[in-house]
Amino acid sequence: MKGLLLTSLNPVKLSVSEIEKPVPGPDEILIKVKAAAICGTDLHCLQGDSTVGSSLPVLLGHEYSGIVEQIGNAVSGFKIGDRVTGETTAYVCGECTLCRSGWYNLCAERKIIGYASHGAFTSYIVAPKQFVHHVPDEVSFEEAALTEPVCVAYHAVIVRSSLRAGQKVVIFGPGPIGLACILMARMKGASEIVSVGIQGDEDRLKVAETIGADRIIALRGDSAKDWVEAIGLSGHVDTVVDAAGPNPIVEAAFQLLKPGGEIIKLAWDLNSLAFSISPLVIRAYRIQGVFSHTWPMWEAVLSMMGSKKIDLEPLITHTFPLSRWQDAFDILIQKKGIGVILTPED
Repeated sequence: MKGLLLTSLNPVKLSVSEIEKPVPGPDEILIKVKAAAICGTDLHCLQGDSTVGSSLPVLLGHEYSGIVEQIGNAVSGFKIGDRVTGETTAYVCGECTLCRSGWYNLCAERKIIGYASHGAFTSYIVAPKQFVHHVPDEVSFEEAALTEPVCVAYHAVIVRSSLRAGQKVVIFGPGPIGLACILMARMKGASEIVSVGIQGDEDRLKVAETIGADRIIALRGDSAKDWVEAIGLSGHVDTVVDAAGPNPIVEAAFQLLKPGGEIIKLAWDLNSLAFSISPLVIRAYRIQGVFSHTWPMWEAVLSMMGSKKIDLEPLITHTFPLSRWQDAFDILIQKKGIGVILTPED
C-alpha cells in the first residue's frame, strides 16, 4: 500500500512510498482508512522542527476515521464493517498511577500514532482496541477525522475550565482546536466569545464568526500591550484560552483577566518567559495546562457529534487524495484551510 512516509527530519525527507499492509495483533484492530486530517504537528515535521520526536521511518497522520477490516483474536466489541475512529495513543504502560487513574494521556511511556508507530496517511492502520471508538451513523468520515482536536477543546473548556454561563472568554488561535474551543464555550453559555488571530488568519476568523464568536480580531504588532489594546476588555475577562502558543499571550492574559481569572493553556512556546509572573499571585490567577485527552472525552464528543450538538462541517475546508499531500500541506501553511483531509487512493 502507499503511505506518506517520513524518513528524515534533517534534512526533511517526506514522500509517498510503498509499504507493507499491516497485520493486527491479538489486541489490535486493522482499520481501512477513509479520511485522515492534517494536524499542525504534521506541518512541524515537514518544516523540520517537530517537538514530538519520531521513530523513523514512520507514516504520519494521527487524526483519522475508517472501517474495521480485521480484528485480533482477543478483540471484543467490534466487528468487521464497523465505522470507527481512533485516539492518538499507540501505547501506554497501563501500570503507572496515571494509567490506573484514567489519565493515561500523561503516562511517561506513552507513544503516539504517526510518530512512534505508523499513522493514518495511508490505506490501512493498526490501532490498539482500547483506543478505538465507534462512530455514530450520523457523523461523516471527514467529521470523524476531526474528533481528536475537538476532544482537546472539550478537555480544555468543558473538563478543565471553570468558565460559566454569562462569563467572557478570549480564545487565542483560530486553528481547528481554537475554533473547537468556541463551540465548547457556546455550550457553556459564555456571554462574550472573542476569537483572536494574527494577520493572515482572516479566513479562519471568518469561520470563527460563523460558528459563534461574538467578535473576531486579527492582531497587529508583536507585544502584549498592543494585543490588549486591540482586544479591549482589560480586567474584564473571566477565561483566556491559549490555543496559539507564543509567550506574550500569557502576558496579555495577565492584563485581560479579572482577579481570580484563569488561563487555559493548550499550546506552548519553547522560549523562556521575558516578563514577570507576579500577577499570578497578586491577582490570584490560575494557569491550567491541558494535554491530549482520555477515553471518556472521546465518547462524550462523539455522542455530541452524533446528536448534532457539535457541527464540524464549517471546519472541513479541503479534501485531497494522498498523492496531492504537498498541496494539502501548503493550504494549511498558507492558512487558507482549517480541516484539511487526505484520502487514500488504493
